Amino acid sequence: MNAKEMEEKIQSLEEKVQTLEDIEQIKIVQKSYGYYMDNLMYDDAADLFTDDCHAFHLQDGRTSSIF
Repeated sequence: MNAKEMEEKIQSLEEKVQTLEDIEQIKIVQKSYGYYMDNLMYDDAADLFTDDCHAFHLQDGRTSSIF
């Protein structure tokens, strides 16, 4: 394997590692969102998306929307 092929292989492996790390971060956000929604922690769920996000929900907590 020459230097160019090694560079290409390293680049390919770096991209695969980055993809796997991204997938793991997405899983963390999904689990956090589910936890927050199950425990009626709407503001925490909203904070997963942006700093200026707002959560709206009915008094009984059955229906919620995040904007």
